Amino acid sequence: MQKVPMCRMELDPCGHYARPDV
Repeated sequence: MQKVPMCRMELDPCGHYARPDV
């Protein structure tokens, strides 16, 4: 599992199918 700076919590929690919110 890789850590992301920031992701959206609309699909899945940070780390899953969520994409980085940039």
